[in-house]
Amino acid sequence: MLLARLAALPRPSNSVRVMLSNVAASEGFLTRFGFARQGQMRFGSSGPAIDVKSAILNVASWEKCRELLQRMGIEPDTLPAVPNLNIWKADVRELR
Repeated sequence: MLLARLAALPRPSNSVRVMLSNVAASEGFLTRFGFARQGQMRFGSSGPAIDVKSAILNVASWEKCRELLQRMGIEPDTLPAVPNLNIWKADVRELR
């Protein structure tokens, strides 16, 4: 799923930071792909705080994700678009 979601992102023109949250059981998995703890994000003024992981995705890595999917018989352009998380801006408090 991680590979598919990265491949579904728009082609980056420069290196970009990809941020995500995860369940505790996937910590090691994400670490293998270069994701490290970035901080926490709180939803709303009294909502839960969740850990946020991040990694850098460059054009070559993005293309590799798409190539690997194609080798598995999945056409990256048929994947659903990744939601634009900027809509959360008003609810997201600073990463700490």
